[in-house]
Amino acid sequence: MAKIIKKSTDELPISAKDIRVNDPVKAAPKEESKPKKTAAVKEHYQRGGLGDVKTKRYLLEILERELAPIRERRLEYAKDMGEVFRMLEKGSEAAREVVCQTLSEVKAAMGINYF
Repeated sequence: MAKIIKKSTDELPISAKDIRVNDPVKAAPKEESKPKKTAAVKEHYQRGGLGDVKTKRYLLEILERELAPIRERRLEYAKDMGEVFRMLEKGSEAAREVVCQTLSEVKAAMGINYF
């Protein structure tokens, strides 16, 4: 999965014509836990020379950090596939109830509730 994320960030099209942002640091997610790093990136951007590779590496760093807890939970869930299937079954039942209600409302609104 990490290879896929790296490949995806490496392939992001980044050029002046594709992105119209006055200050990309403002457009980026807030890095509250890394204020020094964010300040350094902003300063580097403002003085120039912050290229695609550095920007993509920084993005990859953020994505990896954000996805780490999700990956950990996935590994924990994978240890008990029976519980995973029970969760899926419960979610499917809840979704089925919503779908039935919605479909009923749509048919009534369209006047096609023949049965």
